[in-house]
Formats: sequence, C-alpha cells, structure tokens
Amino acid sequence: MKNIVSILLISLVFSGCYFGGFLGPLNVRREVTISGLVIDQETERIVQGAMVTIEEEGATLYSLSTNQDGRFSQSYTSLNSLASIQIEHPDYWPHGPIHINTHYPSDETYRLIPATTKLYTLRGAIDYALPQVSAIHSLSTDSNERMRESPIFDAVLPTEILVYLHNSNSLIAAQLQRALGTKSYRKNAVLGAIVFTIHPHQDIHSVIEEALAHPDVMDAFINYPTMSFATVQPDDPRYLEQWNLPAIYLPQAWSWVRERAKQPITVAVLDSGIDTLHPDLQTNFDWVQAYNTIDDNADIHYTHLRRNPRSHGTHVSGIIGATANNRVGITGAVWDVTIIPIKVLPDKQGMNGTFEDLLVGLAKAISLNVDIINLSLGIMSLDDRANLRLHEQILAAVDKGIVVVAAAGNQTEEAVYPAKYPEVIAVGGTTIHQTVGDYSATEGVGLFAPGGGASAGILSTDAPLDMSRYSSAFGTSMAAPLVTATVALMKSVKPHFDPTTVEDLLQKTGIGLSSSQPEQRLLNAYAAITGAYIENVQLVFTNIEHPDLVYDMTGYIDEDRTFETMLPAGTYQLTAYIDVNRNGLLDAGDWYTEQVVVVHALSPNADLYLKLDIF
Repeated sequence: MKNIVSILLISLVFSGCYFGGFLGPLNVRREVTISGLVIDQETERIVQGAMVTIEEEGATLYSLSTNQDGRFSQSYTSLNSLASIQIEHPDYWPHGPIHINTHYPSDETYRLIPATTKLYTLRGAIDYALPQVSAIHSLSTDSNERMRESPIFDAVLPTEILVYLHNSNSLIAAQLQRALGTKSYRKNAVLGAIVFTIHPHQDIHSVIEEALAHPDVMDAFINYPTMSFATVQPDDPRYLEQWNLPAIYLPQAWSWVRERAKQPITVAVLDSGIDTLHPDLQTNFDWVQAYNTIDDNADIHYTHLRRNPRSHGTHVSGIIGATANNRVGITGAVWDVTIIPIKVLPDKQGMNGTFEDLLVGLAKAISLNVDIINLSLGIMSLDDRANLRLHEQILAAVDKGIVVVAAAGNQTEEAVYPAKYPEVIAVGGTTIHQTVGDYSATEGVGLFAPGGGASAGILSTDAPLDMSRYSSAFGTSMAAPLVTATVALMKSVKPHFDPTTVEDLLQKTGIGLSSSQPEQRLLNAYAAITGAYIENVQLVFTNIEHPDLVYDMTGYIDEDRTFETMLPAGTYQLTAYIDVNRNGLLDAGDWYTEQVVVVHALSPNADLYLKLDIF
C-alpha cells in the first residue's frame, strides 16, 4: 500500500450558548452538529468509507461513515459538554477517542496512520507547572512609602511570522519551511495561514522579505506578541511580600478579569470584628449592611484590647479585598468587590463563638443575597440535630446560588464543619514550598491554597497594638479567602455560574501537588478564571526529519491527565498548549510546553511527564 497519511478535518457547528471555554449552565439542551471531512494529506484526495462513531459518557450514540465526498455529518440534541468520536478505516490504524467540547466550535486537523506502518506506544501525563514563588521582603516597612514601580509588561521579542499562501497545503508549507530555514511551523486552520517559528540567530525581517519573495506566498508579517494576558503588578508597597498571590497564578488573571468583568461581586465574611478605620480597608467594604450577631447591631468594629492585639477578621478580609493600587500596604486578591462583614466571633483571644451566632450570620448573609460566603472558622463535632440544622442553612445558601467557601481546619486530619459538607468548597493550606501544611486537614479535602507556615506566613491587614496594622499569620483560615477571591473573579466574568459549576471548575483546573495524592490540587486562579482545562490541551507531534508529517493527538487527554497514543518510529518535536483566548494562535497567556521525543521499539520516552507554563 502507498504510504500516505490522511487528514480528518473536524468542524463543529451548534446552536445554543457559547461560553468561551467555560462550562455553561447545567442541564441545558443544545443542538449539536458534528461534521467532518477525511482527505489525503499529500494528494488531498477524499477518503470514502471511514467509520465514525460518536459517543457521550461511554455510550454509543451514532455510527456513520464518510460518503462519496469524504464527508460525514450528524446532528442531535445533547445535555453534555463533552462528546467523543472514534475513526476507523480498514487501511488505517484506529484513531481516537477524540474528545470534543460541544460548547464551542472546533476546526482541528487529525491524521489517520496507515495500517502498514509499525506503531509504538507512547504514554504520558500532563499538568500545569507549579508557579515559581519566593519570600521577598520589601525595602521599607513604611506602608505609606511608595516603592519603585515595575513595568506592567516585559518587552517580548517576536519569534514568529504569519504567512498566507496562494494554495495552502502541508507539502507547500513544508517546502517553504525548508527554504526559509525556520525552526518549525504549524498550520492555523481558522486563519488559513501558516505560522513559522524562527531560530534565535535569524533576523525576523530578513525572513519575512525572503518569504514575500517566494512565488507561493501571498502575504507575510510578524506574529506580534499580544500582551493583554501579562502579569499586572499593583503599586502597593508591600505587594512583593505577598508570595501567596503569584503562588496561584493570580496576577496573570487580573488583566483578563479587568477586560471582561461584567459586575462586582458581593462577599459576606463571617468572622470576628474588623478594624473599620484601617486605611487599606475603605474602598471595598459595605459598612452599612455589616452586622454583629453577638450584640445584634451594626457595630462590627474590632475592639482593641491589650490581651487580644490581633484581629482574625481584619486579616481574613484583607486577603480578599484590601484596596489595590492606593500606594498603601498590600493588595487584595480581588480588586473590585463588595465585602459585607458579619461578626460571629468575639474579639477576645481564646474565646470561641457560638453555634447560634453562626446560624444567625448565615441567615443574615442569605437574606442579603450575597454571591459568596467566606467561613474561615469551623466546628470540630456536632450532634445529629445540630448537624441537621447547620446543613439546612448551608443548603439554603447553595439553593439560592450562593457559593460557600470554608477553611478545612487546623491540627486535624478530617475536615471540620461546615467544610466537610459536600456543598461547601473545603480549602486546605499549603506552604511557600508548595507542600500541604502539616497543620492542615486533608481527609475529605481536594482543593488547597496558600495558607503559609512557620517559615513564611501570609501577610495581610491587622489591628495590632503597635498600629503598624499589618501582620503575618498561617492556617487554613488564610487559605480559604484566596479561594473566595478567585470565585469572586470567576463570577465577575460569568455571573451565571452556580456553586456546583464553580467547585467543579476549581477542582478540574487545580495543579497536582503530589503524584501519590493526585486528588489534592493547588488552586490555579488563572486557569479557573479562563476555563483552561487540561483536557483541552492541543497535543501535536511534528516529525523533525519530515516536518510535513504532523500527528495531532488533541483530545487524547483523560480526566486523570494521562494520555496514551501510538506513533511511527521517529524523532518528534512535541508541542502541547492550551489556547486560552481561542484565537487559533499560540500567544502570550496560553499554557505551553515543548520537548523532543524519540519513538522506537525501546523508547526512552515511554512515560512522559509534561508541565505547562504560561507562554
């Protein structure tokens, strides 16, 4: 048989909601049309009789074959956001399952490998890379002194050119790549263009001139770096001490939200009193709706007493919403938010709050119709009746669409109440070393966020006796508000997100902390806010010796973030990326990694472990 490679071009057309990569509302039926064209890569001849099987949740829905024009098409009504297709032909190895997100169109290229070609198994796992963090001490302890500002964006030199051909096909693209001497190329089906990556020693303008002189080239220009996803750095002088913010990729998310936020979100913080006169807690707080359940009044101001020099409520609230870009102190994790303090804990150290006040506080938050409730508190044990009553309050909040976030608990293995309820997002704590803190509960906890530790605490607002009004602390109480802030950012962009969707998104975009505990994941604010699931990674193998042989394994990533595929022997440039803004290009803000992979009978790369960084 002639050694050919077929291309399967999948196009998705559907009617319904488009959510830009996020999960849409649950239980919404939509009309989905899955269609495609099977052609030969080298001759562009159609391939007839290829069998296409469409599945959802492991059940076969339809089996159809390509017609005399090499096309197939199937429309149906679906409740699911994920479908998969399997491609089979007598002359080719089976291809699939190819996972397809039915919430938005896809126009990817897939290749069938001839059955006469010897294939070898390639296995691997993929995850987000853990961010680089360090404890940086500011040059000044004066919260009112402005530090030297850093530029918002770093200069990025362009390394790619966009080329439009008169007749775009893989053979011409490969020939042009060799003629230009570029490092690599990839096709952009959306634009109908070829993207060439130059070598470091090449002058990009010279490459463009050479490309424009080629008879097959219609147009060529720089693929300019897009900077809208770059890290934003506020001018608050102690921001650089807040290692917990970059530890969850939060700075990368701020510009995304700033460009897309639809409305501010309201958060109820059920905690102890707050220093209402704190200069960093003036912009984002609603003192009118604030409520003191202990004294049944609106006075939630923290009482300064010598025996309780620190304010838990002030510290927790500052992590969420301390005023940003005011050249004072620290920055809050979310910049445009309304925080309603509800006092349910006494200010005296060593004194616990009451179950009654917690129930009243929850009822008050529900009556105010807030979007999120933060509970950096917990109860070790409850009898059946009290358990039922507290659970009813939590269910009442969730039924109203309120997301409830709670600290998992300190110095206990099992999550405490109310974090242990399945409707509550339980949050454990991690250290600056990106390990689970030895103080944190872990049983029944899947999501973790920086809570600090003895070597590096979490800096936030406070009300100490010396009136510096900032301190460091550690515990799951410090981790929960980071999740609360991330949820506020998510809902500011997608207000319709319900509690179940939010929790699912946070867990699916979390970063694996340990291979031995895969269910424990670190909060990834940027991926959660942009809906950048690992399952949506583009996985492309380009044969280095024959650049026209490109094997697109997109859709092979399982829920456990592993993949297994089969490839012919050869040396490949493996490129893996998530197109965050879905513009069909690899640009700033996308998740990305690449490496060389050698495939043969005794492949040393049989078990790959890929880590995606932000491009």
